[in-house]
Amino acid sequence: MKDNTVSINTILAIGITVSLVAGFLDVAIGLSSTNSDFLSFRSVLLPLATTIGFSFILFLLGWFLIGKNASNWLKLRTVPLAVAIGVFIITSIVLFSLNYYSIILSPFTQIILKLGVIFAISFVTLLISYFAVKKIQESKKLNQPGNTISFLLPALLLELLIFIWLSKSETFPNLIALLGFVIIALFTSILYFRFSEKHTKKILFLLFFVVLLGSPLGFFISAGKLGNNLEGFEESTKNEIKSIILISIDTLRTDVLSSYGSDAVSTPNIDKVAEDGYLFSQAYSPAPWTLPAFSSIMTGVNPLVHKTTDSKSRLPETFTTIAEHLASSGYKTGAVGKNVFLHSEYNIDQGFMEYNFFPKINELVNSFGGAFLKIAFPASFRTDASTSDLTDISIKWLNENQDKDFFLWIHYFDPHIPYTPPKEYIVDNNNTGTLVGNDFHNVGSIRSGHYSPNLSDRERIRQLYDAEVRYVDDNIGRLLETLEELDLYKDSLIILTSDHGEEFWEHGGFEHGHSLYNEVIKVPLIIKLPGNEPNQTVDIPVTTQSLMPTILELSNIQHENGPYLASSLVPILENDPANYRIKPIISSSLLYYEDRESALFDENKYIRTIITDQEELYNLKNDPGEQSPLSSSAVSDKIFEAQNILKQYKDESQRTGKYYGVDKSETVELNKEKKEKLKALDYIQ
Repeated sequence: MKDNTVSINTILAIGITVSLVAGFLDVAIGLSSTNSDFLSFRSVLLPLATTIGFSFILFLLGWFLIGKNASNWLKLRTVPLAVAIGVFIITSIVLFSLNYYSIILSPFTQIILKLGVIFAISFVTLLISYFAVKKIQESKKLNQPGNTISFLLPALLLELLIFIWLSKSETFPNLIALLGFVIIALFTSILYFRFSEKHTKKILFLLFFVVLLGSPLGFFISAGKLGNNLEGFEESTKNEIKSIILISIDTLRTDVLSSYGSDAVSTPNIDKVAEDGYLFSQAYSPAPWTLPAFSSIMTGVNPLVHKTTDSKSRLPETFTTIAEHLASSGYKTGAVGKNVFLHSEYNIDQGFMEYNFFPKINELVNSFGGAFLKIAFPASFRTDASTSDLTDISIKWLNENQDKDFFLWIHYFDPHIPYTPPKEYIVDNNNTGTLVGNDFHNVGSIRSGHYSPNLSDRERIRQLYDAEVRYVDDNIGRLLETLEELDLYKDSLIILTSDHGEEFWEHGGFEHGHSLYNEVIKVPLIIKLPGNEPNQTVDIPVTTQSLMPTILELSNIQHENGPYLASSLVPILENDPANYRIKPIISSSLLYYEDRESALFDENKYIRTIITDQEELYNLKNDPGEQSPLSSSAVSDKIFEAQNILKQYKDESQRTGKYYGVDKSETVELNKEKKEKLKALDYIQ
């Protein structure tokens, strides 16, 4: 006897059960199989709703387009066939989730093959489940087991999902979480058999709609900030300079740019900005790594004042940043970039209405639903961004804001470690005589001393760095083309600089953050004024800390005349260097090893270690590579002068810190995923 009298409510109940089971299993597998990053419960919500909605729609299509007709034509039983279609959907999604990485990382042809295997296995489960349910139905025992499964299975899987998340997040010890799961599961079963047996479909429908609608709502309500809502902001189009663009390139040495004399690397697009503006040949960073360097760029004060000097510190809100000053004058402020130390937690985003920095927290669990969303909306759920991606985002921002007065900061992460340039930018693709290959990540082993690259390896590592510089230069070319197309380039104030350089064993070390030699703290600085001044080279030593007062003075923005420790560069840019106050250039605040401080004055460079009080003095005119420290006995007067410079610097910094109300470092609170990202870069242990 056929069961064609089955109501539409029964079919819908089967579809809802199928979609809930598929959704809960999908994200539970995704949570348990993701080992690289900690995932917040928010990452489950949208994939869960997507898998549930997709499964339900697929079930309805499968039933009304195929199942119902097959039931009539082949004289198949309705309920077993509906359940079998549901099992097919669940099996397909579960197999995809279990093989997530294997599928998405495969070439296209292998993806098709693996999906074909999943389809075949799922079809076998469809046949098995049909005959199994048919057998149960014939024994007249289907109704009660069906009701029980349709309610209890989704409910228990939801509780299992919560248990897996608790175990994954380490919110509770695994044993306590497991015990809690068992107790709640038993409690749910007792409640069902005591109270809910007669209302299974109503509760099932309610659970379905709560999860399907509530999950996306919870996802979007809990979204993190991508910028600041600035109170009292009034847009203006009356500023003297309409567009201000700060381009910063992480880890960029001066000697890698052809505008600074490099023969090994050609950087024609950066050179174009230099040809239209001022190239500073002696620009220095106040710190040898990102966070304190940019804290000084954005505030105009040195690291001893803002005290953002280690990986657990953040910029105090007491300082008014470049972006805040410009926003108060009606500029639309936006930032696009990549660097963990420039995320909002570190407060560098003060004053930016749009702050789009990568890498971002993974907002989607690695599951069928997550994969579906990433394919359907790649720009919305991007967790990382390449140099090309950052350029695309910046170009989009420029197109959207071209008619406004704006300040846009673009920060390229390349050529920062790891060195992973596109192959077309690598000069020597044969890679003979070295094991480094076409990418390099192994900085932690070098820093710890477990790996000491030979000369061929070191040359290859430098080639990869140079290739990333070429890659960035090409993307700056795309930016410049956009500015030209939008008729913005000529009248824009464009500043190009870096936070620090990179050492390639000039002093026995590698990378940055560990020393104050010039390969690490000497940086490019190019300023193109509105109107395209002809190419000029400035040989006066300056600090990137000067950028804040320089931008504000050029923009004619009135601001509190606080005690900046760096002078505005405007006198130099107005060809009046006599009115520029030349001061010693101070750098400090190492990320690794014993802290140091340095003072550059006249043609001398003094470096002192803080704890052991070791001193080095170099004459940069005779020894620009800082390879031969002068004898302390022969230059005792210069060392004494340097010591006095640093003492005055510290005294002035202390007074300035009191002026701003900063007496100690503020601590940043990082979630587990951010900590894991910093560990992956060997920044923290």
